[in-house]
Amino acid sequence: MSANVDLINPSFIDMTIDRREFPKELRICLKVKYDKIKVEYSGHYDYIHKLNILNVIRGKIYFKNHDSNEWVEISIDKIEPYVIYQNEIITIYSKPLSLQEIYTISEKIKGEMIDIRWDFEAFCYIPFDIINDIFKDKAIGIPEPISIVRGSGLHSGRYYIEFVKNIIEPADLIKRIYLEIPLEPLSEERLDSIKNPKLREALKILFEKQKILKDALDEYYKSITSSEYKNVISKIRGAIEHLIPKKELGKIVFDIIKEALDALNIINEIIPGSNVKENKIRKIIGTLKSYSYNIYSLTSILGVHQSDYKPKPYKHDVEFLLVMALNFISYMIKILLKYNEEI
Repeated sequence: MSANVDLINPSFIDMTIDRREFPKELRICLKVKYDKIKVEYSGHYDYIHKLNILNVIRGKIYFKNHDSNEWVEISIDKIEPYVIYQNEIITIYSKPLSLQEIYTISEKIKGEMIDIRWDFEAFCYIPFDIINDIFKDKAIGIPEPISIVRGSGLHSGRYYIEFVKNIIEPADLIKRIYLEIPLEPLSEERLDSIKNPKLREALKILFEKQKILKDALDEYYKSITSSEYKNVISKIRGAIEHLIPKKELGKIVFDIIKEALDALNIINEIIPGSNVKENKIRKIIGTLKSYSYNIYSLTSILGVHQSDYKPKPYKHDVEFLLVMALNFISYMIKILLKYNEEI
């Protein structure tokens, strides 16, 4: 016969996201530990210091808004490490999740505080030397080393923003896009080493605008209400408003972008002297100016309280505008950095 094995006195340590298999899959992870591992057999019990976890039979991770009674449940897929010890951290992995599923969980539990609980059953192996030491002097015999271990726990009153920081931010599409573009401005020393003064000034402007967008991105992750989303959109507007046509900073940036596109030979004329290159670069600049104006126009409509209406933006509005603005600024920075390499 098998023994009953229970993990006793749970402690919640942290929650994270496992991205090792991204984009194929994402997993929510709970890091927990148990003070004791209890083994019971035929009315006798004792505590052991380690156990080998085999495969999970069943298990769930649950999240809910602290003020709600509705739990969101996710199946548990595996537990690591293979050998667990009393009072040492183990990691409980959810089944593979899509980014949209993680978004859905976040929306359902959104609020100031959240509650987390978990329970599972898994096949386990009790090392023979341990089980023999416990039961060898008892008249009940020695149980089979293969058994089922049970574990559960509840952690109440965790801040929702921790779920955002630990789960949403690392998995989020916008964050992944943002991480692919320059995150920090060049140092003052490196900027000062750029010989072309117009290029140097334009890069300073763009890095400053990017910093504003980074602040907007950070605020986006903390936002819950429509009013908070409106504030984020206002910050995006602040990053773009001086880069629209006829604004002084916009003129500085677009003039050097035009110079850079010409020097980088982004357009190669088939017939020299046909003015095709000049015309196409002018159209590219015109398109970029329109792009900046369109972002500014949308952020003005959705992010500024008007006398005749009150905007009520949603999460998807903020995501769209952030991606547009981040890519716009990033694209121009990359053009100018490439131009600096070539001159």
